[in-house]
Amino acid sequence: MSLSCQSDFVYVVFSATPYKMGRLIRCITRHAYNHVSISLDPNLQKLYSFARYYENTPLYGGFVHESLLRYQHNGMQTPIKVCAIPVTPRQKQAIASLILHFKLHAGEYIYDMLSALLTPFKKRLFIRNAYTCVDFASVVLSVADIRLKDNHYCNLPTLEQLVTRYMIFEGESTAYSRGKSWGNDRYLLHKSMSLYVGATVSHYSRLLYRLIRSYS
Repeated sequence: MSLSCQSDFVYVVFSATPYKMGRLIRCITRHAYNHVSISLDPNLQKLYSFARYYENTPLYGGFVHESLLRYQHNGMQTPIKVCAIPVTPRQKQAIASLILHFKLHAGEYIYDMLSALLTPFKKRLFIRNAYTCVDFASVVLSVADIRLKDNHYCNLPTLEQLVTRYMIFEGESTAYSRGKSWGNDRYLLHKSMSLYVGATVSHYSRLLYRLIRSYS
């Protein structure tokens, strides 16, 4: 099982997701974008990030294989910014291997909502196997020797500023969505309220347990 390396670029995709949570984040941060994903192919057929799993489960998530269609659902439009980061073949393969690791061990990784809530205060926590979308993108880019000066804190505007010189597109995501499918994105699989509540409680129990272990 492997991920193909189609070109010597890794694509960083910033997006302004058209949902309540995304609008709230942009309102608080006063920034144009609230989400970031990674892709290995120029057509952005496969995106990888940390986000909600399903449309109706906004309060918990983890490592996800995204389709651009999740940001155009029900006719909604999403502004995106695409940056093509040049990498060597060895770096590209290392990034592909890292993403494959996350795919194979997805159950071990969870979304770090606690650090996400601390974003307005420019703070973050370090919780084992818990990531925000920005944390994940930063780890991937570190494999390509793109590192932030401050390893203790990274927000989306800082990350965007770091890679904006590699921008190849900024506009509506529909420019990339023609012929796209949902692929392995499970976003449209709605969960019942009982399953949602149970999964949310389990998610935050795991997150708090890991927080205590990380700082004890």
